[in-house]
Amino acid sequence: VCGEPRPDDAMVVVRNDKMPLLKGIVNFYPAFAYGMRVCGLCALAVRFLPFSVLRVGEERRLWFLHTQALPVASRISQEYGWAHLNNAISANEPLDFFGSWRTAGDAGTVLYLLCELLKRFHDQLREIYLHPLPTTAYLFSNHLQSSYVQPIPIPNELLRFFATLQAHSASALDRFQRELLEVPGGLSGKKRKERINFVRDVASRMLNMKPIIGACLDDDALKLRGGWLGHRLYLREVLGMPLERLAILERLGIAIAQSEDAKKLINELRSARGGELYGVLLSYVRRGWLKHDEFYTLLPPNDYGAAGEIRDILLAVIYEWQHCQERGEEFPALAERAELTPDETLARIQQIGERLLKRLSNFKRWLGRLQMARTTAELRGVYLTAVRHGALSFSDFVFLAPLGNRQTPWLLRDYLLAFLFEKVREELPELGVEAGVEEDEIAVIEPEQVEIEGGET
Repeated sequence: VCGEPRPDDAMVVVRNDKMPLLKGIVNFYPAFAYGMRVCGLCALAVRFLPFSVLRVGEERRLWFLHTQALPVASRISQEYGWAHLNNAISANEPLDFFGSWRTAGDAGTVLYLLCELLKRFHDQLREIYLHPLPTTAYLFSNHLQSSYVQPIPIPNELLRFFATLQAHSASALDRFQRELLEVPGGLSGKKRKERINFVRDVASRMLNMKPIIGACLDDDALKLRGGWLGHRLYLREVLGMPLERLAILERLGIAIAQSEDAKKLINELRSARGGELYGVLLSYVRRGWLKHDEFYTLLPPNDYGAAGEIRDILLAVIYEWQHCQERGEEFPALAERAELTPDETLARIQQIGERLLKRLSNFKRWLGRLQMARTTAELRGVYLTAVRHGALSFSDFVFLAPLGNRQTPWLLRDYLLAFLFEKVREELPELGVEAGVEEDEIAVIEPEQVEIEGGET
């Protein structure tokens, strides 16, 4: 045993019925003691000591699943314990204990197990997956130089995700498991190593409830590994993405994929950096594919990391739509439509935009200057022009160009542009020529380029 100090609630007293060789009152523990105090992990390791001599998989791992849901525990024990042992004995076969599973890493083993359990016992386990109790997977290794016992808690959100995915489509679950969690046996050399690293990375991200869709994009083959249905449910069930945002992105991605210049737009989307993505999405507003409130929903205030995730999801939808077209399959589109309610910030932007449209006599040229502003000073100068003409109030000016924050003025500028683009969309080609602005040109300010108060950049 390890002998390390542990809290009392992490210790257990064991005797001969739980640990070999513990016989008598003086054998391996002090006299007059009821038993020997060991930590929970040591007790668990000793309890399963007979299994430690087995060769289990390529990395010699053995798993046990601990859950308070008795139907799950008993059903797994029956199938993966007694039934498997008896079948191996009757067939005179070695006990590989599911070493044939073609996955990689500890996280991959756990997630592969969850998929296998659902496929084998979906009727019994689906309801428990949907209303799960705390579940932990224990991974054992009997490697002589690096043996370990690793407890891996399984998030309830993952259990619900797998159950919901199978309820939607068993084939979608198969594809998700095959393309994200399996290492094909025919791979070798560099390709096999790359696949193992991919499976480990994706599985680890899933167990930690992190985004995975960007890692699953195959830009060379224009393919989404795992399928859109699985990723959409993962975004919704595990990451908690609102249904409205998913509906907007799905519709926008399909519009891009169906456009005549889809190849150009896809390359533009793939190559755009963080700040440039705001300009790319604004161009979709100009095309009529996005409304201003949808733009606001996709890129909400104080969520500056959302742009990269939005780009990955759009590419995923595009790749999957093209994949379905090539195979003659129907794209699994959402039936729901986005119903958006403006919050205080968006409502203020709408009010300001309406006043600008009504009160600015040279609106087209003013809008061109707003697009092309590249420093905070230029941006404030554009707003001051509107104040001088009575189209903006002082409070509007302070709202649009607050002091002390370098990113907020540009974010609010983009919201305002989206609203104005939507309102005057039919005039935009003419607007671009008259204002000296190319039709698709929108100034993009990277965070490091934004002017700091005082005139320095």
